[in-house]
Amino acid sequence: MVAELALNGELEQFAGRDRVSGSNYGLHRVHIAALGSHFTTDVHNGLSTYRTVGGTSNAAPVVTGVAGLILSVRPQLKAHDLKRILMESSTKLPSLEGKIASGGLVNAYQALQTAMR
Repeated sequence: MVAELALNGELEQFAGRDRVSGSNYGLHRVHIAALGSHFTTDVHNGLSTYRTVGGTSNAAPVVTGVAGLILSVRPQLKAHDLKRILMESSTKLPSLEGKIASGGLVNAYQALQTAMR
């Protein structure tokens, strides 16, 4: 599972009328973080458009894209090896330590470097 990171490097939080919600977190269920707001492309009424929305629904495809890059150079990788590369190559952040399994933000460059070793 993927956590959503805000631009300030913290897990994203949203304050609603009667509650605070935001990113997934948890050492046993959430594995890696990715930026999940202030970018996206979207289709609205059949037309491509840009919107600045956020959420783990935006962060997860970022990690998926990096996984695709890794598989482009190492297509024979098994799922558990792909996951290990993503987690080990992530950029460790103090704000994520103890909150998600890898403690880090997905890092495409480092993931490709690790995959090519």
